[in-house]
Amino acid sequence: MVPAMQLRTLAAGAIVSAVMGLAEAGVRSSSPEIVSPFDGPRASLAIEPPHVAAASAREPSSLTPDLRARGYNACWVPENGFGSYTHWQRLSMGQMIMPRSGGHTDDAGYDVVIHFHGHEAVRHAFVEVARGAVLVGIDLGNSSGPYERAFEDPNAFTRLLASVTRGLVEQSGDSRAHIRHLALSSWSAGYGAVRRILSRHPPGIDAVVLLDSLHSGYEPRSAGEGGSLHRVAGGPIAPLGDFAARAAAGDVIFYLSHSQIVPPGYASTTEVADYILNEVGGARTPRQGISPLGAELVSGFDRGGMHVRGYLGGDKPAHCAHAELLAEAVRDYLEPAWQTP
Repeated sequence: MVPAMQLRTLAAGAIVSAVMGLAEAGVRSSSPEIVSPFDGPRASLAIEPPHVAAASAREPSSLTPDLRARGYNACWVPENGFGSYTHWQRLSMGQMIMPRSGGHTDDAGYDVVIHFHGHEAVRHAFVEVARGAVLVGIDLGNSSGPYERAFEDPNAFTRLLASVTRGLVEQSGDSRAHIRHLALSSWSAGYGAVRRILSRHPPGIDAVVLLDSLHSGYEPRSAGEGGSLHRVAGGPIAPLGDFAARAAAGDVIFYLSHSQIVPPGYASTTEVADYILNEVGGARTPRQGISPLGAELVSGFDRGGMHVRGYLGGDKPAHCAHAELLAEAVRDYLEPAWQTP
């Protein structure tokens, strides 16, 4: 048997959801449903990983040349345990990890990130980088449809927040425990939940993080209109566009990353990012950098609390590499702005 700390699938919990999936039939001006063509997760190994101390430099582990030579890649990374965080605790929907100690204000307020799609993928770097934020992970399938449908009921999000609060109370042992700041995050197909929640509960959200995770359809062509260019349909992503505008004004935080994957028949994350940038009158500037999992940064935009990052890559590993970027968003933008304990 292979030691658990050597192997872990980045896709545990049905997380390898590619944007190369099929668009829902007939989609044009509506947002497409992303369907994963990949297999499900491998079984977890039954060996308890050792406790790993929080990294003092607060940097996620890199895929070194040696690790890559041994077969690791952005979709299959070494197990690193939970560090200074608890193991997953079940909620009414999804699961939660929180600091074993600290991470709250004097009145028991916690900063919470609710992430949709790929809870184990984002956990890997999150526990090495986060200072004290709580992570809630929710996986509902390999397409964006189930994430949207889960929040069709206007009260579904309220029930989720109540469950998170109960979890905070139970784990901390403090009846005063509550959510102080709240972020919604998604990778790949999880954007369906973020979009639906934002359309109904924007005042209660302090930050949104989208990791290669926002798509839309195209506007129908008008009579006689030719050419190969499409116009991104703004209606389906209006709640995200409105939130981005608020972030650019400095009211909230909006972090969006995208790869260069070109999906069949609907707008890519790059096209949607360009659409949102155009809506706020923003322009990219060249950037350079390599993420620990090997994603190559080539462009960026920053205004107020709005941050857009463009990365190279149009294949499955390039898509997987975006999962770790939640850690960057938490470390560089969310926790500093919130002054997370």
